[in-house]
Amino acid sequence: MYDNRLMYTVFFKPWDNPEKIHWYCEDHYNQAKSFDEKEKLAFLEYYSDSRKREWLPEKHLKLYYQYAKK
Repeated sequence: MYDNRLMYTVFFKPWDNPEKIHWYCEDHYNQAKSFDEKEKLAFLEYYSDSRKREWLPEKHLKLYYQYAKK
């Protein structure tokens, strides 16, 4: 049996690893995008405390400053 949903795939790049592309059927794209956005907001909120940011690896520190500006 063939699933027609596979014909309509959508991609997005997660905020914390933009080099990686995720593909989803239209049904699950919104769920994945919503979860990704919640993760980003939780990350930004947690590391808004400068004392906690001291322990971040350089890659994540750059991500923090990139998204905290927006």
